[in-house]
Amino acid sequence: MRKRVSKVKKNFAQMGLEPERIEMFNLSSSEGPSFAAIAKEMVERTLKLGPSPLRKEVREAWLKSRAASGWPSPTN
Repeated sequence: MRKRVSKVKKNFAQMGLEPERIEMFNLSSSEGPSFAAIAKEMVERTLKLGPSPLRKEVREAWLKSRAASGWPSPTN
């Protein structure tokens, strides 16, 4: 499965998408706190990356509203 995720990350990069948009975690049902931490990390990462660059209009509107509210510009 990790090979598939690695391949998808490479495909994302080739398509102009951030590879950070996809990740794989192996957890058991007894790892609730780990799940919560990972979920929080992924939400923060998603907010930092913003909308998909493939949805240009949505991304541009998001970047404008973010700049207007004083948020720093995302790196990608």
